[in-house]
Amino acid sequence: MDHSDTGLRAVCKSLTDVIAPSLKPDDPLAREQLSLIVHYLEFLRSRLDHLHARERFQLADARTLAVLVREAAPDAPDTAALASAIAAAGDLLADHRAATADLREATARAHHAVSGIVQAAPGLPAEVSRRIALAVIDGTADRIAMERAWYLPMGLDPAPAEVPALETLLGRYAGNPETSATAE
Repeated sequence: MDHSDTGLRAVCKSLTDVIAPSLKPDDPLAREQLSLIVHYLEFLRSRLDHLHARERFQLADARTLAVLVREAAPDAPDTAALASAIAAAGDLLADHRAATADLREATARAHHAVSGIVQAAPGLPAEVSRRIALAVIDGTADRIAMERAWYLPMGLDPAPAEVPALETLLGRYAGNPETSATAE
């Protein structure tokens, strides 16, 4: 049984009930920092059950972006790295037992491959460079929506009513590598 939630709750209680009262009254910075720490730990507690699903989402999203960039510039240099990252991401997304760390590593690999193409874009024909830029813009909507939904409990979003439900976004890539906006 995982006790992470209980442990984080105990840490927050200790910080607020034991540490906070022992702070010097004339140290507002320490009190402010303690409050921020407790707030972030409580936020993390609220997201514990979604951490692995978030990694799956991020990999599926990175794969989608890589597919869009490959379609925008099929003859760009380093498309082999892009194709390899797309295939590896698809394999991991199809494996329901894939470890969180493996998902994270494959996401980084896909982003690195996309970055290589984006960095090469200024040296490519103007139309190809433009298609790459548009692919990157088109490929970021889900990621932005996810970041907004993920951090919504922090209370910083200027339009929280516009933010899709976190569960809806996570469910979009719940295990099917072909549910991305653009299939291979």
